[in-house]
Amino acid sequence: MAHRLSVYTLTLLFLLLVNALSTSLIAAPGDELVVTGSIVNLRERPSTDATVLLKLGQDRRVVEIKREADWVEIFTNRDDVITGWVHSSLLAPPSDHNIAITNHSDQYTRFMQTFNHLNESWQQQNGYLPFISVEEFTNRRIRITASTEWLNTEQTHREQMLSLIFDHWSKAVGNGMPIDIEVVDQNGERHMTMFR
Repeated sequence: MAHRLSVYTLTLLFLLLVNALSTSLIAAPGDELVVTGSIVNLRERPSTDATVLLKLGQDRRVVEIKREADWVEIFTNRDDVITGWVHSSLLAPPSDHNIAITNHSDQYTRFMQTFNHLNESWQQQNGYLPFISVEEFTNRRIRITASTEWLNTEQTHREQMLSLIFDHWSKAVGNGMPIDIEVVDQNGERHMTMFR
């Protein structure tokens, strides 16, 4: 009897441990998520009966606010509809966004021509190269490694430059498609990000 109780207790402890580990892998408030469905309804409340506020496209990046059962309230990063609810099965962590592409897309090749011109122009005007490297990732995402000198310039100058780069990336990819740019330092720490 004592042996059966200990096996039961061990099994219960094991299941609790597995549950705790699996829930720690789930996103938490403030975490970035990616829409995985091709067209996903953003709802007013956490229910399939709730009013649809808008439709989100695949690869759209959003931020988790909170969870309620199988639903996630998200921040959309839009001006018109700021928050809403999406079923958790249609969202995932952006882990696949961190896989660098070796065979670059045509959009990235077009973008790099403009980007290199902007980078060289900045160097001629200011005496230093602002950006050291650019990587293309899956789902129209790029990561730019900035020089220390550029990261130490005024915030407004950095925002203007990033907005200009974002516009060129947007034109290369095409309007309406979700895109993402992040600026990191040479240690990989993120300093700025823009996405739609």
